[in-house]
Amino acid sequence: PVRVAEYVATLDVLSNGRVELGTGRSGTPYQLSPFGLDINDTRGMWDEALSIIPRMWTEEVFSHDGKYYHIPPREVIPKPVQVPHPPLWVACTQTETFRLAGERGLGALCFTIGNPGELENRVKVYREAVSNATPVGKFVNNQAAAFTIAYCDENNAKGREIGAEAGMWYFANSRMRHSNDWEGVDPSSVPEDYQYHLRRTQVETNRRPDASPDELLDNGSFCAGDPDACIRTIERYEALGIDQLLPIFQAGRIPHEKVMQSIRLFGKYIIPYFQEKERKARESAAPVEAADPR
Repeated sequence: PVRVAEYVATLDVLSNGRVELGTGRSGTPYQLSPFGLDINDTRGMWDEALSIIPRMWTEEVFSHDGKYYHIPPREVIPKPVQVPHPPLWVACTQTETFRLAGERGLGALCFTIGNPGELENRVKVYREAVSNATPVGKFVNNQAAAFTIAYCDENNAKGREIGAEAGMWYFANSRMRHSNDWEGVDPSSVPEDYQYHLRRTQVETNRRPDASPDELLDNGSFCAGDPDACIRTIERYEALGIDQLLPIFQAGRIPHEKVMQSIRLFGKYIIPYFQEKERKARESAAPVEAADPR
């Protein structure tokens, strides 16, 4: 945690306050075993680390004596530019993690790709929990962000074709990656609170191998097409309470010039659309001053 606090604060200084810290305990043993970590300890280590990193950023002299970390009084430097500190997030897949994120005042990062409707229940759990949060830091980061494959083209048919190809590539690699991540792991050795990830991997391995690209585009699994089509997909996520969409533009084998074109179209049409929409929403919500009757 001390190293993480130092790295993030340094990057916050270098970027003039643009850093946001995403956290997670990892979803597979593949990411843990090189460090000699026991899956049973991962949630406790994550929880304890999160409880002390904001203190390192905000206390001149910091110390901690916990279950996993024992840190004598030290000045942890540098301090971040952002006051009181950078926003905190956690990667969420299972519903329980959405609840934990809300209770701890963390932003929820939805690292899933699928029909926007699949997120609805989890976002509701998060919103209910965050309304009564006891934040681990100095403030509540009440935000939910979801990522998806995204490709925008001036030609809708071409955009759907290229975006679907990238999305199908992602699914194929996801199945292969998840299968490899659990290779050689005895399922009986996986603790109960980690069984979700094992089951999720088994589902991912067989996830919609027969789904057509058109079906996945139409149900919002991918965000692809012309600007109007991309806007419609993003609005489906917006309606579920998603605050930020994190587009993966460079998925699959999309040529660099196409990736740049997609980014330009998002900047020219899609981002301004939502900025204008937000402006109108603020204006309509603003109180109307009564006219002077004199």
